[in-house]
Amino acid sequence: MTTTWRWGRDGKQRLYVVGDDQVQLGYVDLVTGRPADVRLDRAEEFYTAVAAWRHATGRERQYTAEELGGLVCVHCGADYRQDPGRERARVPTFAPGTLQPAASGQLVACVGECAARQSGSPHGMGRL
Repeated sequence: MTTTWRWGRDGKQRLYVVGDDQVQLGYVDLVTGRPADVRLDRAEEFYTAVAAWRHATGRERQYTAEELGGLVCVHCGADYRQDPGRERARVPTFAPGTLQPAASGQLVACVGECAARQSGSPHGMGRL
């Protein structure tokens, strides 16, 4: 079983994840939301622990009907109905507290920085 612990100092806020064998699996910078030093051989274990922590602490974001319908960018809120020519990409949509795909809808983000912040790739899971 993994454990998580929060650390903060000098304006930094981090969530560290440690495996049941006491090996550090990585951490998430809670200010930027970016993971760091994640062991690739145990990435699923790391992200599952982070998802469970977010769910347990009430930090998991509840998506709006417009976001789940792909009508607005899940990251910056750009309304694609107002700007239909804006490039957009599919990004991961997970069920609360898990890394399992959610059946409730497909999230969309603007190609570039928004998609990269949501999926790790500027092109997300593919352009629309």
